Amino acid sequence: MNSKNIVKFLAIVALIGILGYVAAYGLQLGKYEVIPVKNLIKLGLDLRGGADVVLEAQDNPDDPITDEKIERAIATIRERIDSLGVTEPVITRQGAKRIRIGLPEIQDTQRALEVIGKTAQLKFVDEAGNTVITGNDIKEAKAVYSAQSRTGVQEPVVSLELTPEGAKKFALATSNNVGKIIAIYLDEGVISAPQVNEAITDGKCQISGKMSMEEAADLAMLIRAGALPVELKTLQVTSVGPELGANSFEKSLAAGQIGILLVLIFMALYYRLPGLVADIALILYICIVMFALAALKATLTLPGIAGIILSVGMAVDANVIIFERLKEELKLGKSLRVAIDSGFRRAFLTIFDSNITTLIAAIVLFYFGSGPIKGFAVTLSIGILASMFTAIVVTKQLMKLLSGISALSNKKLYGASEIKLIKDIKFVQYKKIWFSISLAIIAVGLIVTFMNGGLNYGIDFTGGTTIQAKIGKGFEVAEIRTIIAEYDSEAIVTYAGNEKDEVIIRTKVALDDASRKDILDSFVSKFDITTSNINFETIGPAIGNELKKQAFLALILANIGILIYVSFRFEWKFGLAAIIALIHDVITMVILYGVMKIPVNSSFIAGILTIVGYSINNTIVIFDRIRENMKNVKKIDDAQLVDESINQTMPRSINTSITTLLAVMALYILGVPAIKDFALPLIVGMLSGTYSSIFISGPIWILLKTMTKTKGRTAR
Repeated sequence: MNSKNIVKFLAIVALIGILGYVAAYGLQLGKYEVIPVKNLIKLGLDLRGGADVVLEAQDNPDDPITDEKIERAIATIRERIDSLGVTEPVITRQGAKRIRIGLPEIQDTQRALEVIGKTAQLKFVDEAGNTVITGNDIKEAKAVYSAQSRTGVQEPVVSLELTPEGAKKFALATSNNVGKIIAIYLDEGVISAPQVNEAITDGKCQISGKMSMEEAADLAMLIRAGALPVELKTLQVTSVGPELGANSFEKSLAAGQIGILLVLIFMALYYRLPGLVADIALILYICIVMFALAALKATLTLPGIAGIILSVGMAVDANVIIFERLKEELKLGKSLRVAIDSGFRRAFLTIFDSNITTLIAAIVLFYFGSGPIKGFAVTLSIGILASMFTAIVVTKQLMKLLSGISALSNKKLYGASEIKLIKDIKFVQYKKIWFSISLAIIAVGLIVTFMNGGLNYGIDFTGGTTIQAKIGKGFEVAEIRTIIAEYDSEAIVTYAGNEKDEVIIRTKVALDDASRKDILDSFVSKFDITTSNINFETIGPAIGNELKKQAFLALILANIGILIYVSFRFEWKFGLAAIIALIHDVITMVILYGVMKIPVNSSFIAGILTIVGYSINNTIVIFDRIRENMKNVKKIDDAQLVDESINQTMPRSINTSITTLLAVMALYILGVPAIKDFALPLIVGMLSGTYSSIFISGPIWILLKTMTKTKGRTAR
């Protein structure tokens, strides 16, 4: 029996090791090569650089928007992007009037933005105001060098070849306008105004002017692709320089590796042999998440990495619940194998309920989130499902195999003789103290927030532009203000990073394409950097207002979903008590944003809903124990019932908080600024969630029972 168990255990460990190696490095089997799974995971724009643009067609009473026009606009935009040489562009329609464009790994973002949304309505107009020909009369357009007739100096021009019908119209127009000017308009702006010296009958002409070869090539491309059938307004633009994207990826990956390592060490030290088993299962869990992301062709974003790292901390929660149950069973005198079976069986419902409630929050976040936030919701959801599988199936099998090895059957290796470090606390008896602490923190926080002028809404909600630039050397904030003052005198300029070689600028107005280009050119010339070291994001007020509504609706729906589920699985008083504890945590998070003036943006939604899921996870574990004790312990009052249940689950609550905080703290200390703004509220929210689960939820449940004068106990 010993030898069989050893062989099976080592075989499973070896298989997990191979999966991990394949995920990270791939595998070479003779002439067959398995590509590393990590290379199959598509990185988001914030990790590899690129641009994301949202355009909206503008209403015109004389020329209404139709589906056919939007589809033609998409086709025209696609042709323009193909001419720029962008690989794997993503162009999708959003709703009735919007088009979203993703341009990964593009080097010259500003150039792309200048040509994508340009209407490009071309026309030749004589001095009398008559339109001679339009872009529809042009057969071919290309950028060439042409020698000036007087100086002989070559200059870039756009050479045009007209259609047969266009050639006839142009020949007639030039014959009638010899010695006069025929102006060339692009989107109502004059780009050239040549004088007609003689009739042009061969159907060929040129557009000349002060332009570079690149500008001539872009104009030729616009003419070839044709004019957009509708006017498109830019609602949102996000651009990430390739170098900054790669830097974000490397830093976040390093933070994640350190966070995971800390979790592995903690589990092994605290839970000993079961902790090592949990570490093996956790490695498999990481492999499953990577394989799932590759199989689903999901896009990994910066918040997505945060979601994986956060879910790693939460993934061990199921193992913690199981191991704490196992220790309880062993202390009752049960044999090791019986204790393992009983511990897993009794932990199953708790694991199921706590993870489902977190999954509800993740699903709501996916539905209402956009861009990178959807990536966070996807990775968090995959992590929840993978953690349940590895804990309930893999950990159980490994534990059963170990229990059959005589050298490893000593109960001390499984924590049976652990000394209780915390004495039983009378939580309900001192409920007024806990409530007073919470009310005091909330009251002071709200006052400070009000004195600070309320929440510091970021551009996601108000509209505006954020620019992040890696200068690479020391600089003064005043230098940056000089550049930006012309466009927004109230812009906020701050250092980013500990080395003070990066700057973040937040303007209250959404800068247009021309303003952004001027600012980027100023940065490039003044600090001798390239645009690959600059990120910018512009969001119009329309998008901001929509995000506000979505954030509020997402929070309401997540709480309703959790209330319904908890009420169904337990009773309505449990559900309401859980929601009150959640409201406590949400207010705490909001206060943190208000007191520290952290910008409230789309990651705020993700942070709030993550804490909602995390907090309810903690509360469910306690409520599940209350429900169990309700059935098994008859002669005990409600206060004793709650106290005993919280004390029994205290090790689990503390240990889960430690593992999750280890992972998130690594993100906060080592992550990039965008992740730090996300990680800090999570840290505070986790502490608040742990506190409310232990000190608030149980006493609130008793108050609700007292207020409704419930006779007897109900448990499902």
